[in-house]
Amino acid sequence: MKTIEEINQANVKKISAEKKLPSFFPGDIVKVGVRITEGKRDRIQYFEGVCIAKKNRDLNSSFTVRKISFGEGVERTFALYSPIVDSIKVIRSGKVRRAKLYYLRDRTGKSARIAEKIKKKIGIDTAGRLQNKKNLMEEYKKIANVVKKIDEKAPNEIVLVLDATSGQNILNQVEEFNKIIPLTGLIMTKLDGTAKGGILLALTKKYKIPIVGLGLGEKEDDLQIFDVEKFADAFTQIN
Repeated sequence: MKTIEEINQANVKKISAEKKLPSFFPGDIVKVGVRITEGKRDRIQYFEGVCIAKKNRDLNSSFTVRKISFGEGVERTFALYSPIVDSIKVIRSGKVRRAKLYYLRDRTGKSARIAEKIKKKIGIDTAGRLQNKKNLMEEYKKIANVVKKIDEKAPNEIVLVLDATSGQNILNQVEEFNKIIPLTGLIMTKLDGTAKGGILLALTKKYKIPIVGLGLGEKEDDLQIFDVEKFADAFTQIN
């Protein structure tokens, strides 16, 4: 005589085979076809989003899918083997940490849209922080702490924009910012005036931080990728 557990397992296999249910996991983007009955007519309505939870309990197994609809985070839990679940299609397999899946929950509006799109490359302008203002530097530190909640490897690039007319104060700026979040690159601006950028030599020698760009004016085209040979030639000719 079969036990209830054995009967349930047999039913699970039968339903899975009939519906051809795929294997999927939290973090995957899935498209769920839901059977809607309206009078004597059936139709299939699709719900596509990120699977944020899955409970494996034989016939009582369920999974939760989250999507953004009109700027709001919408979640729906489905009984995996329910007759109303017509089909499940894995749109994209994801490698999303469990912590991130919980982070996506309970978010609506702008917060939800930002959270769902966080995988995209984003840039954050810290708007001219002064290294001698403790409260502003604490805010700067918080920015890194916030993005690390989404991606533990973030921030990926930290570029400090320097004013060539600041002279020796530049060394102090780099020192303080580099203490809080290690810098990955420097951009020197205002080289179209009297400043010639000789401080770059001291910076690269002391901190070993790459120079990634030079600002030679106020227009977008005036920001140039740093070329060490061209810079050396121009610097020696001027001096």
